[in-house]
Amino acid sequence: MPVIHSRVNKQTYQEILDKVNKCLSGWNAMHLSLVRRLILTQSVIQTILIYAMQTTKIPSGIRDNIDQACRHFIWSGVAGKKKMSLVKWDHIYQLKLCGGLGLKNLSLMNEALLMKIRWGLIYSPNSLWVQVLLSKYTLNHTSLPNVLPMKYGSYMWKVVARIWPEVLKGIKWDIGNGNKVRFWWDNWATEEYPLHAFASQPIPLEQVNECIARFITDEGAWNWRLFANFLIVAIKPLNMSDEDDQMYWAYSKSGGFTTKSAYLALSKMTINDEDSFWSFVWHWRGPQRIRTFLWVVGQNRLKTKAELFRRHIGADMSCARCGCLIENTLHALRDCPGAKHFFNLNLRDWMLYNLKNLWKYEGFFYWTCLFGVTIWRLWFWRNQNLHNGVTNSTSHIVMDIKCRTEEI
Repeated sequence: MPVIHSRVNKQTYQEILDKVNKCLSGWNAMHLSLVRRLILTQSVIQTILIYAMQTTKIPSGIRDNIDQACRHFIWSGVAGKKKMSLVKWDHIYQLKLCGGLGLKNLSLMNEALLMKIRWGLIYSPNSLWVQVLLSKYTLNHTSLPNVLPMKYGSYMWKVVARIWPEVLKGIKWDIGNGNKVRFWWDNWATEEYPLHAFASQPIPLEQVNECIARFITDEGAWNWRLFANFLIVAIKPLNMSDEDDQMYWAYSKSGGFTTKSAYLALSKMTINDEDSFWSFVWHWRGPQRIRTFLWVVGQNRLKTKAELFRRHIGADMSCARCGCLIENTLHALRDCPGAKHFFNLNLRDWMLYNLKNLWKYEGFFYWTCLFGVTIWRLWFWRNQNLHNGVTNSTSHIVMDIKCRTEEI
């Protein structure tokens, strides 16, 4: 990355935006399926920014323009053309197991990459670049400051200083001899906050930066008289050792910093039992285009008559095939006479029972595969009938589904 000496604005990174627009305009996206447009967006467009985001905060205007171009490209196939979005962009940012498509929130990704620099300042004190920065800003690598000086400094340093509180939240300690960890200001006793957050009255100045070892008696017990009057939370006894205190990153299983764990921590995404539904959707064994179709169905965002009416597109919600008053997703794929071969459940339970084969039909893989292909082709033939006037017999549709399932 070039060294930036002037004020950072949209024009500074206009070259990146031009590169993104050049990629999007060069692809013949009108002939690409939704799946392929998603893959290109995730693997090409969003990665263009990664290199620049590792050392600086990209202006929000650049990120917003790229997000807008990606939205238009995914839903319409043309970067500058707006078309109806089936699912909210905020939902697409979510993990696949949380109901999203796994695209990155560029703002959070930028912060996660910058947090990696700050972690390096702490964890690699012998690196030349770390020693230069510590010397320039007069910092001590043996302790963690509560705030970083940012009044005077480079643009990169000011950005890193702003996200320093987020880095502190992820730093935890394994206590050894207690000579490194500060009793009041380092996060070692609770899950979220240092002990100073639980102080019932001002901490004496002589104790503020004292290490844990200062509060331990010669017998290895807490010296309660030094801090009992200031704390409103109980702390458990420590198993002290002769080894040094060890710092680790709380958001990863290994204890080492990873950009992925920092991104997930910033996004505050969690997976619960209800999200197991999406696990079965994305682990369906078949073509990616059908998995993506199942995702759209699971979001209840197929462009049925009822969905178009909800978006104020068209005034008729009735089914063009059977005349039912409301054509929603469940009607189009299950309850319409042209597709009525399944059971009376709500949309998500109906999909989950079939994707998990809870009906206990023989041949687990064959049934789950058949189910995915069936609703995919039923939607295809519904559109053929509605938009092109093509009508096929049930036997023809069954044969089409059977042949495509056997191909998989």
